Parts: sequence; structure tokens; C-alpha cells
Amino acid sequence: VTSTRIPFGAPVTVEFTAAATPTRVVHGLSTAPTGYIVVRKSAALDVYDSTTSAGDSSYLVLESTAAGTVTLWVF
Repeated sequence: VTSTRIPFGAPVTVEFTAAATPTRVVHGLSTAPTGYIVVRKSAALDVYDSTTSAGDSSYLVLESTAAGTVTLWVF
């Protein structure tokens, strides 16, 4: 692949301080996001939607399997 377009979105860096802790992620988009892609992480961890809290059109609520920093592409 020589050229791939990334869908409209925004990069967001998130610091997870502990595993399985709901973390509010403000994304800065003008609409509710449809998803996110992890593009960089500082530790061996996975990121997932929180089951205890819901986001809205201005933020996501995510959790991780360990403490660490991730960069997401939110679209």
C-alpha cells in the first residue's frame, strides 16, 4: 500500500493510571465518535469501552488492562 487515507478524526493521548478504571477521554470532534484505533501505546495493554460508564458526544469513557499511555485516533 503506497497511500492510505485516514478517516476524518483526531489524535488523542490518554493516560490510564490503573487497569479497569473508567477514564473520560475528551476527543474534540464536533459530533459523537463512531470509533477509535489505538495507534501507539507505552505498555502491553488493551483498551476497551467502559461497561460501567457511557460517554456522550463530547467524550468517550474507556478502560485499559494495565496502566500506561496510549495515543488513539478517534473518528
